[in-house]
Amino acid sequence: MPNLGSELLSAIEARSSETVINESGRPISGAELASRIAQLSDVFTHSKVQRLGLFMGNSADWIAADIACLISGVVVIPVPHFFSDEQKNHILKDAEIQWLFSSANSSDPWLSGLPNISRTKVLKASEIHQLKTSSVFASVNMPRGTSKITYTSGSTGAPKGVCLSADLLHDTTTSLHGVLADFPIERHLSVMPYSTLLENLAGIYVALLSAATIFTQSNERLGLLPSLNIDGQRFAQTFNELQPNSLIVSPQLLELICELKSLSLLNTTDLKFVAVGGASCAVSLLESASSMGLPVYQGYGLSECGSVVSLSSMQSNVLGKVGKVLPHLRVDIGASGELIVKGNNLGRYLKSTGGFP
Repeated sequence: MPNLGSELLSAIEARSSETVINESGRPISGAELASRIAQLSDVFTHSKVQRLGLFMGNSADWIAADIACLISGVVVIPVPHFFSDEQKNHILKDAEIQWLFSSANSSDPWLSGLPNISRTKVLKASEIHQLKTSSVFASVNMPRGTSKITYTSGSTGAPKGVCLSADLLHDTTTSLHGVLADFPIERHLSVMPYSTLLENLAGIYVALLSAATIFTQSNERLGLLPSLNIDGQRFAQTFNELQPNSLIVSPQLLELICELKSLSLLNTTDLKFVAVGGASCAVSLLESASSMGLPVYQGYGLSECGSVVSLSSMQSNVLGKVGKVLPHLRVDIGASGELIVKGNNLGRYLKSTGGFP
């Protein structure tokens, strides 16, 4: 059986002396990242961790912990910073998270209040050696083979947990790797949070398998403000300094990029691929971006299907269209005109008794 974690680790180890991650200006070699992954994997295994929450900003530790969970068979549950406290509390209880892995310097007020509301224990990245055998939590009704649980926020305080199997993650990553193989991508800049499934798979897994360097920057360097607004000048400064080949952006960020480009504040000479996801994007915005020479590509995705169902490629990129269905999936049209996505490894919602509706 293919093992995504092992494939990612092999790709990292093959670049032992190369920079695989640039973390806010600090180069991290393949050897250093592989060592961190091995350390975390050993600790998670020996401490009998079953479900680990990830609550930290984009970082090398996020990447290492995620891959370590794939290797050691730990179910990983990303907890988005942008969720409300009510939504985050729901995730901890819903998934029965034993440990919440956070940044060494995290001062998030939600974390400090956890001991009063949850049995989940906070484990900071600098304290990994202190992890002891995990306390026994109630079993959770999830499909056999679940590797990751991703939560979709919706508009309620009780987001749904989507169980993703190791096979589905592997199939989606492999298909995306094939679609993107024609693009000369050596530097990927992560702008979307890693808790976003699309950035997790395409911005980390595919980048590593493609031997690209992942540029993971602090929110401050990217100009991402706590108010969810973006400091355009700070973003442009970091972008121009790093000169990425690829980005995954929301329609809101694409609009900012177009504005900066129109003001001649953004040098996009090396940009080869800009995936637009996370929400529906107006054709007029795509046309505006394309007229400026921005290589925009759109797709269609569902968390329940591993984030990506279809994606435009170098051979099939028509503005306003969502490209071809990925090879491991098939799409039928139902009697009422609805799209029905089918695949061998699609799972179900956490604690549900059936498949997806």
